[in-house]
Amino acid sequence: MTEFRIDPQDHDFGATARGLDLRAPLSASAVETIRLAWARYGVLIFPDQSLDDDELEKFTLGLGDFGLDPFIEAMP
Repeated sequence: MTEFRIDPQDHDFGATARGLDLRAPLSASAVETIRLAWARYGVLIFPDQSLDDDELEKFTLGLGDFGLDPFIEAMP
């Protein structure tokens, strides 16, 4: 995997993750960096990604299980 970086937004809420291909498997250290940045900045932007539904689900599950939303019924 190539090196990637997390660039905070100027207003200190949210950050942009650059240099990742979310279709490829991520290393444990990359996942940890993403999770820490998500916790710190609240929102992460992954520009220039083109994922189909299966690829998006695989990436998302790589960060942890889906949570339960008490307001929205999950789709099958």
